[in-house]
Amino acid sequence: MANPGLYCAYIAPTYRKAKIGFRYMKAFLPDCEWVKDVEGKLEIKLANGSYIVFLHGRDAEVTVEGEAIDRFVIDEAGKITQQVWFSLLTTITQTRGKGIVTGTPRGHTWYYKLFKRAINDPFFVRVTIETASSPYVSDAAIEIARRLLPAWLFDQYYRAIFTSQSTVFGNLSGMWRTELEVEAKIMTYAPNGFKLIEPEGIRFWLDPDAKKRKGVMVHGVDLAKINDYTVFYSTNSNGELVGYCRFRKVDYKVVAARFVDFVRRFFPECENILRYDATGVGVSVGEEFSEIFDECDDIDISVEPIVFTNKSKNQMISRLTLAIEAGWHKAPRIEQIETEMTSYELTVTRNGAHTFAAAEGEHDDVVSAQMLSVSGAYNSDKADQASELLEKVMSGGDIEEDDILEAYADIVSGENNDDFFDTDDTDELDFDAETA
Repeated sequence: MANPGLYCAYIAPTYRKAKIGFRYMKAFLPDCEWVKDVEGKLEIKLANGSYIVFLHGRDAEVTVEGEAIDRFVIDEAGKITQQVWFSLLTTITQTRGKGIVTGTPRGHTWYYKLFKRAINDPFFVRVTIETASSPYVSDAAIEIARRLLPAWLFDQYYRAIFTSQSTVFGNLSGMWRTELEVEAKIMTYAPNGFKLIEPEGIRFWLDPDAKKRKGVMVHGVDLAKINDYTVFYSTNSNGELVGYCRFRKVDYKVVAARFVDFVRRFFPECENILRYDATGVGVSVGEEFSEIFDECDDIDISVEPIVFTNKSKNQMISRLTLAIEAGWHKAPRIEQIETEMTSYELTVTRNGAHTFAAAEGEHDDVVSAQMLSVSGAYNSDKADQASELLEKVMSGGDIEEDDILEAYADIVSGENNDDFFDTDDTDELDFDAETA
């Protein structure tokens, strides 16, 4: 109102959210002839030439790129793709525009990274506003929420804290190996192996304790598709992440050769099990792996191709969640691992089926490799424990009742028990009340 000719954008994740913003702005403005609003288009025009447009979803990204924006609001930033923010930046550099990026903390997405960056970057002003500071919410209402909600959800929604918590995998705080304060090293692949270089290269981490890189090793490999990343995630029989590698923009033959080099250099004395995503292009990649492995007499590698369906994903996610809750799976606090785990989401389709994937605009390559690796290692470890317990029972040894129950639970959650349940492997669930 005080500045003529401004182009302003209010960006929300959904149409309904954008409409809420429209109603707020409309309520702030006087009801007079120099204020015109078009509710069908979610636009407000002022007589001084200033203009407010309310955008949402994919439309926001496309529209923002085509305009020079003077003022903006990104509402519920944790639910908006990073590309919208990048597109917006290209326009406000022309206009020296100002704006607000706001929202409830939600995992470790780009919004979390931006919030962290704002601590010391003078380009930003950072503000945290807890619910308790609002004059419209009573202390009693907040206390009820504190009692009813899990602590991490209360911290997120009422205290505006970004938590190490996943909506899918639960509380991750116990998963991190705190004795390893580590950033993934920048490394690259060369014909004679991995070399440490700067600044370009792949993300790579290896457990410094060689003793942890012995015995059975389960390597989960997620293969890159166009703009995605290939990830190696290696878990030992004690549930510890001991090897990690993330890179992209190489063909599948190179991926296979790189994996062989990865195993030969860092896990030469292990019984290596490769579990990879065999969905789609994974079939042809599996042939590449087999050809190269046939020529490797010096290393022990067995291959388990896994086709990703909703059913197989559910099984792997369940095992990974159990492994984390039981304190069995441990990993160094590598930022990309935490980011992908906290932003991994469950979506329910119209007919009641549910799917798992990264939040829009984020990657889930690390999580896919992690699920392959940890679920295989966890299942193998629990199967070994169950076998030992069975031998003890057969030999007449004394065992605790709790051990029997735990072993039974582990066996039921095992990988090869689909025949006990529904074996239909379709991705969608047909539901009718009469059958139910």
